[in-house]
Amino acid sequence: MHTVTTIPELHAVLRRRAIDVVLLDPLAPGVGDTQALGPCLARHADVPVIGYVSVSPAGMRQAMTLATLGVRRVVLRGYDDQPAAFRALLEATYADTLAAQVLKDLAGALARLPDTLARAIEALFQAPHAFRTAGDLARAAGLPPRTCSRLLSRAGLATARSFVSAARVVRAYHALRSGHARVIDVTRRLGYGTPDALVRDARRSTGLRPAVLARRVPPDVLAGQIVCRLSTRVAPRPRLAVVAGGSRVGTSVTRPALPQPASA
Repeated sequence: MHTVTTIPELHAVLRRRAIDVVLLDPLAPGVGDTQALGPCLARHADVPVIGYVSVSPAGMRQAMTLATLGVRRVVLRGYDDQPAAFRALLEATYADTLAAQVLKDLAGALARLPDTLARAIEALFQAPHAFRTAGDLARAAGLPPRTCSRLLSRAGLATARSFVSAARVVRAYHALRSGHARVIDVTRRLGYGTPDALVRDARRSTGLRPAVLARRVPPDVLAGQIVCRLSTRVAPRPRLAVVAGGSRVGTSVTRPALPQPASA
């Protein structure tokens, strides 16, 4: 965990370290200068930011200012910052970050797809609980299933079913790695009929059971595995593994990677 008190310090941490999420109080001394904060956040646009504001006229003005800077997530102090809810938000935010990394590494292949299909795949990774079958992905793209399959194959990508499995496994991984959710809970959250269905998807995407995957595989290794499974033409870019955890005002969070398993 890194605590910063000025915008130059925030920039230095974001530039030198792999950070999973920034929790920002715009009213804290040293970080409320929006003229300096805007360029800093724009330069590190790949790092998600959560605003932490008070319910006050000044806090609401700062929340609106953060929105103009691209900060979509805001937590109200004393209202929706209960530990369980805050933890869930941090975990979901970092899950979105890993999903975005997978999509970034697949960008070259996705660019060979029609825009409607590429956007449907992005939506899949953003809300995997809304996609249960390959047909759901095809419908989101406005394409017949066979056309969807043909386009994915021509682009050097895996099947629609593989994409659905991978996106759901990425989300399940984060929920389980936090240590606060059980496999049965994640199964229900993602819309699986039984835990066995989640186990099958995890094995299909990574070769490991969900609990083992969350306990032994660092995020960067998972991202590399997912990218390799989804495309034979994309070489995954190495990335330091980070996982969201607890935070406090003016703090960005990082945690060291777990050791890579000896075998998968």
